[in-house]
Amino acid sequence: MMSGYHIRLARAEDLSALPEIERQANALFAAYGLAEQLSNILTPIEGLRAGVNADRLWVAADEVDRPVGFALASVVGDNAHLDELDVHPAHGQRRLGTALVETVCDWASSRRMWRSCPTESAKISSARLIMPLSK
Repeated sequence: MMSGYHIRLARAEDLSALPEIERQANALFAAYGLAEQLSNILTPIEGLRAGVNADRLWVAADEVDRPVGFALASVVGDNAHLDELDVHPAHGQRRLGTALVETVCDWASSRRMWRSCPTESAKISSARLIMPLSK
C-alpha cells in the first residue's frame, strides 16, 4: 500500500461516500459488457450501516481521511465472508484492495473463523482456504 493511505473501521459519516466508490469500481467492468448491469446493483445503505454498527466495514482512506475504498464482511455460520470489496479507480493499483482483504482476513483469524482469502501472487483469480486456528 502506498504511503498516504490507511485502513480503518468505517464510521457512520463515511457511508454517503461508499455508493459512489462502488459505482465507479463497477464501471471497470464495462470492457466485459457488465457495466450497465452493475451500475444499478449497489450494496444497500442498510447493509453498510449494519457493517459499521458491527465493526465489519473497513475503509481505505486517503491522506485527508476520505474513503477511497471499502470492504464489507459478514458472518455466515462459523465462517467469515467478504461481501463487497471496492476501490475507486482513481486510487487503484496501490494495493488498497489487497490491504482491505488482508484486514478482513485478520479480523476473521482473530475470531477463529474459517475464511477464504486471495493469495498474494494469484490475486482474486484463485483463493486459498485458510483453516481456523485451534481453539
